[in-house]
Amino acid sequence: MSQLSKIKTQKQEINISQIEGEDLVLFINACFTCTGQREFYEDAHQQDLSIEFLHQYILGNYRRLYALTLATGINHYNQALIIFNLLSAGVPKHSSHKLEESNLIRICLSEMPVNRVLKLFALLKKERVNNRRTRAVVKSYLNARKDPGFDAVKYRTKIKQALTHVHEKVEGERARFLFDSTEAKSIPFETSIFDSFQRAKYSKQAVYELPFTVAESFAERHSIPRDVFLKGIEGQLTKNEKLRLQKAAAREKQVKIDVDFGKLDLTRLVLYWLSLGYEKQVEMKDKFEMALETQAESLLKGTQVTKDKIALVVDRSFSMWGSKEKKRRPLAIGFAVHQILKRAAKMYNVFWSSPLKQDLHLQPKGQSNIAEPFIEALKKEPDMVLIISDGFENDPVGLTSHIYQSWLKIQKGKANTSIVHLNPVYDANSFNVKGLGGGITSVGIRNAEDIAITLEYCRFADGRATIDFLENYVYQKYMEKLANG
Repeated sequence: MSQLSKIKTQKQEINISQIEGEDLVLFINACFTCTGQREFYEDAHQQDLSIEFLHQYILGNYRRLYALTLATGINHYNQALIIFNLLSAGVPKHSSHKLEESNLIRICLSEMPVNRVLKLFALLKKERVNNRRTRAVVKSYLNARKDPGFDAVKYRTKIKQALTHVHEKVEGERARFLFDSTEAKSIPFETSIFDSFQRAKYSKQAVYELPFTVAESFAERHSIPRDVFLKGIEGQLTKNEKLRLQKAAAREKQVKIDVDFGKLDLTRLVLYWLSLGYEKQVEMKDKFEMALETQAESLLKGTQVTKDKIALVVDRSFSMWGSKEKKRRPLAIGFAVHQILKRAAKMYNVFWSSPLKQDLHLQPKGQSNIAEPFIEALKKEPDMVLIISDGFENDPVGLTSHIYQSWLKIQKGKANTSIVHLNPVYDANSFNVKGLGGGITSVGIRNAEDIAITLEYCRFADGRATIDFLENYVYQKYMEKLANG
């Protein structure tokens, strides 16, 4: 073979490798953002069709990398979908790949919310996925639960369905509680939570010993006034239940449910804050800012962000409001990242698509004017410019990409500023997040607390990384997850 032929062959191999790399980057991006829910510009059906096609494509062509994606910090919706598809597809050919998949499935299930896992098990039952591997996974998860009695009460129907689907036998009072409703009515239980459930049918006091979602139906049966019930059940509420019930409690006289801001995830904290009225925000300002200080310290401590000069451009147009299912979420991501960088970056400036006087009292406004604040950000000559937007630039359309290209020409290849677009919204039509064009790197972000992972991922999200490089990256993330799990 001539030297010229060898060069051509090498170029073809590199091109194929980069195309494969682009496939994986696109998939990870989608898995960061898409949740199958309605967005401002697209409905849930479009989102579902798009993400399911993408999953099947990657599974069919890169099964090992598809499984290893579980280790990269993608959202729970896509973790569950990957696990469902892996279990449906059967066992991989290589024993080492089987071990990797089993480890990842086990660790991810242990980290996912229980209701999400049980929803996955229900889907496996509905689709009649009942191979040996699936039965082993479900049995292992249920047997590893710390308090199976509590699960039996709180998730009674779903637990019963999962147990029957995998033919798992249970014994003792748990079996009697779940499956023998006739006998359970007459014979007292020794297990305290089963006893509370039994007594709650006749005793109002026992209602307050049960998980909130279970106690709520008993409260209605006993006609307990809502304000009395909320006050009595507060001790049983989880942090997320307290958050959901805040407004309902405020409407009831003499009912107040305290939410510990320090225990909330950053995104949930900010979503709650943005849902409050101005007067309530003023009242809780000190408490909120104290929680933000703690979050900034824990999320970005020791990262490059604390050493860099950063400029942030935030789109606060009306489309960043989100949808009915994801109300305020895109806006909340921009707001949260701003609040964290404000407290953690070495030097920091923020530029909004519409001027904002008080950054703690944020509301969506106007069109997506990204270009003007982008120019102002570049003038600061930062180490990094971050743009948070849903990518639907319309004031005017596409100007940011032209500015970026002009800036590159002026810099003549000597630019020391990295520019990254963080997008909290999945675009079903492109199977990716909607970019701003012009070569600006766009990366998906679902939760503001994932900012460190997202910035790490930015280094190969420009599409130039080869499949081998990405394989090493996702395998390294797998080893880290295995060491911690």
